[in-house]
Amino acid sequence: ESYLCPHFSSKNATLSSMMSIVYMINRKASERVPIFECFRNYQDTFRDFFNSIVNLITNGQDSENTKLTQIERTALMKFLVVCFNSFENEIVRSCVAPLVHLPMWKHVSKSRRDVEFADTPELEKHWKDQDISGMNMNLPDVSFLYSIFEEFLNTVQSGTQDVPTLRYCERVAELTIDLLSQLRTRRFLRVLLDDMHFCVRASMSEFVKKNGLLCELVKRAEYYLDFEIDDITGEALSETRMEARHYDRISRLQRDLFNHIENGNLEKSLKTLVMTHVSGISNRQHVSEM
Repeated sequence: ESYLCPHFSSKNATLSSMMSIVYMINRKASERVPIFECFRNYQDTFRDFFNSIVNLITNGQDSENTKLTQIERTALMKFLVVCFNSFENEIVRSCVAPLVHLPMWKHVSKSRRDVEFADTPELEKHWKDQDISGMNMNLPDVSFLYSIFEEFLNTVQSGTQDVPTLRYCERVAELTIDLLSQLRTRRFLRVLLDDMHFCVRASMSEFVKKNGLLCELVKRAEYYLDFEIDDITGEALSETRMEARHYDRISRLQRDLFNHIENGNLEKSLKTLVMTHVSGISNRQHVSEM
């Protein structure tokens, strides 16, 4: 600790030196001792280290020198869990906060963004003022978390069933829960995950269904995804407002389907779906029987 932290530099860092610090931080978190004290007088060094870790997670499989094993990737996910649970630390907050901000909505479909902007016009103003639409898709602020969640979905749907892969997926699911359970990190992330159909796609995976703990973690993530709270204001939502939100989403879906059917883009047999009352298409079994 006394050597690794003060002397870290991304210019000459090796995979071994980076992973040594990651394992040290994870161990300190497990032992519930002050985690980031070693970086208290080396704030710039920590930012350099954190950016190196972000780059390692994003591009770690592209080079033989930084090719990660599943065990190492699991440790890196644990490191992210520790960091996102340390928002009270100013050094850590300055590094992780940009990763859960508005730019990640570049991966959200335009139609969904328009809906969110209609509900909260201030966000559209920020979007335009920061020229987010012109930002590079490879920036960590835009794609870091999206790439982690997309890879998780690809992994659980791939059919790989070894233990290291399971542990990795459990850590990603844990990270998802921690991000969704904090207002400051869920504010923009929830829309991204909802637009990706993250919980739906994960819960339909046979790999998830066969592993009890992972299945429970996905269900917990789904619980927080639909939590009764306004993501922007933090205001608790009543049951009536939650029902109104649900009815509004189904009604929008039906209007979009109707427009596509009228334009000849979808089969007319789907008109049954359009004309059915909301409660009739809120259940997967009812929809599959149509």
